[in-house]
Amino acid sequence: MRRYAYQTPKSFLSFLESYKGLYSAKLTELNTKETNVNLGLKKLVQGAEDVEKMKIVLAQEEVKLRQAEEDSNIMLSKLQVSSMEAKKESDAVSIIKESCERDAAQVSGEKKSAEADLAKAQPFLDEAERAAQSIKPNDLNELKKLAKPTDIIKLVFDCVMILRMQGMAKIEKSSITMGIGKEKKTFDFILDSFPLAKGGMLADSRFLQLLFAFSKHEKDNINEETIEFMMPYLELEAFLPEVAKNASKAAEGLCCWVRAMTFYHDASKIVKPKLEALALAAGRLEVAQAQLDGAEARMQKCQDKLNGLQKDFEDQMASKAQIEANAMATKNKMEQATALIDGLGGEQLRWTEDSFKFAETKSKLIGDCAAACAFVSYCGPFDQSFRNYLVKDKFIKDLTARGIPMSDDIKDDMMSFIVDQGTIGDWTQQGLPTDPLSIENGILVTRSSRFPLLIDPRARL
Repeated sequence: MRRYAYQTPKSFLSFLESYKGLYSAKLTELNTKETNVNLGLKKLVQGAEDVEKMKIVLAQEEVKLRQAEEDSNIMLSKLQVSSMEAKKESDAVSIIKESCERDAAQVSGEKKSAEADLAKAQPFLDEAERAAQSIKPNDLNELKKLAKPTDIIKLVFDCVMILRMQGMAKIEKSSITMGIGKEKKTFDFILDSFPLAKGGMLADSRFLQLLFAFSKHEKDNINEETIEFMMPYLELEAFLPEVAKNASKAAEGLCCWVRAMTFYHDASKIVKPKLEALALAAGRLEVAQAQLDGAEARMQKCQDKLNGLQKDFEDQMASKAQIEANAMATKNKMEQATALIDGLGGEQLRWTEDSFKFAETKSKLIGDCAAACAFVSYCGPFDQSFRNYLVKDKFIKDLTARGIPMSDDIKDDMMSFIVDQGTIGDWTQQGLPTDPLSIENGILVTRSSRFPLLIDPRARL
């Protein structure tokens, strides 16, 4: 053909570099494929073993499911019995509760009426509290220092002692001088007990606190006998706060307090019978409430038992549903695994054959890669017929003569060894012709380490 093709040491070095790269890539590819095939075979074997295990598990789940159904039926029977008991107790509680509600409504009405009457006496309590608050410790100290207190002071302390049921002097005749304004009168009266009050009640440092405590907690202990004892004092024309004020600030407050306690007793006389009746009604209501509490406790006990059984039943049903779900999942998984194993039965044979060929294929990579790299490194400047001559009559024969292992089909299918069909398809879509020479040129362009010299397939020689 009168053409010159030159080969340099650099060409041989490029051949060696291409050989190293292609051999490493092909060996990695084979190792990956071998790993995947062996893993696939292992998974198939393991899948078959898992199917046998799942058959055992499925049988066990079916036994559990039958037992769960029996337990659920027993629990359902107990639940029905407990429901009837709870219904019976609930009906009994409803009857008692209706009676308690009627009694409570009656007591509430009576209580409101008593509270309304009691509210009428509240202003007197407020007045008594204000009167007690108006008394200061210094005012009491002044009374203690008085050598001869006025008669109004003595009478006021007598009334305080009567209200608090303190011991008093022996009843003897005496005279007192009292009056409103400048008009004073002297008349016979009961001997006062001020010396006893001064030495006892007035000397107590808690005197004012005891007055407050009486107003709050002991006021309802005032009875008609106490008021009767106080009437001689209260009927005195001059037994008034304004008169006591002229004698002492403390006497004024105590006089107001005594009168307020008396007025409170008069106002509360109407309320006390109602309060007593209210207390009796409240007692009846308390008894009825105790009966209701007992009935509700019994009902709650039944309800708790019912709730416990209901929860146990729900847990049992949930457990049964879980067992059913597990059994169904195991069955589906077993069926899918069986179908997959059956479907891959043919592949298993092919993969098994391939697994035995990988070692042989690896050993033949030496020659296959040498022939392929020789094609890429040296065949660029030649046409297709001379390329076939070089590959078949030179490269492959030389490798065979040297005893280099290689695949039997490498000389006929070298292109498929160098590049896969998917890449060739991409080249075709990009406009590369489909003839063998063009595909070889595509391989030389993409696989050469340097810019290759190519023959245009359309050139006329």
